[in-house]
Amino acid sequence: MSYPQGWVTNSGSVVEQCKVFDPESISLPEQSESFDEAVHIRVDKIPFERVAREDNQTSQELSRRQTTIDGYQAVVVENKATGIGLIPEGVRSYLYFVDLDGQTLIGTTYDMQGQRYQRNKQVLDQMMNSLSFNR
Repeated sequence: MSYPQGWVTNSGSVVEQCKVFDPESISLPEQSESFDEAVHIRVDKIPFERVAREDNQTSQELSRRQTTIDGYQAVVVENKATGIGLIPEGVRSYLYFVDLDGQTLIGTTYDMQGQRYQRNKQVLDQMMNSLSFNR
């Protein structure tokens, strides 16, 4: 996966290396959910059908589109948080869910204060489209 020149990624001391990306230095707090960085990437051992479904009480879906990432089925969703859960009410998120045969790759950016949400959405699009999986 490629990311913009000049951006940095996390060192791996709190979460696995290369899971968080930002144009500024990254300082992840221990045992904390941080939403202040531009882009988050992770793989969950949860089936695609479960995490990519529309029925979600923690957010209101604003848009959804089907796509593929390096031949794998994927969906791109933009949500607005309801305030139930970790994300404050009204915060938008832009997510990719990629079906990796029993696991799901999730790429996310959040419209948090101080972030350039539209730019980060474009960067996430570019990062996801640059993915190439070893099969």
